[in-house]
Amino acid sequence: DTQPAGSFPGGVSPFNAYDMAGNVVEWVSDWYQFDFYATSPTNNPTGPASGNQKVMRGGSFGNTDGNVYLTTRRFPRNPGGSDVDIGFRCAQSAP
Repeated sequence: DTQPAGSFPGGVSPFNAYDMAGNVVEWVSDWYQFDFYATSPTNNPTGPASGNQKVMRGGSFGNTDGNVYLTTRRFPRNPGGSDVDIGFRCAQSAP
């Protein structure tokens, strides 16, 4: 089941980001394109301008395969979809 934010301090990233994988998969603002990173800008790629599916990242408690618990792994999903192990990712630009 889901856990409160900050429940796993041992898994904090080098950037002091908590709970990035393993609790819920997270919607991000990018549209999904299978080969996007083959031609994307190297600095802060924001995804294609449009598409049919949005990107989800991170693995959830519902994944039995721990290999999907990666913040860099992208999964496509219909933006109208929902499930018990889907959340969203909050982000802020660095100062």
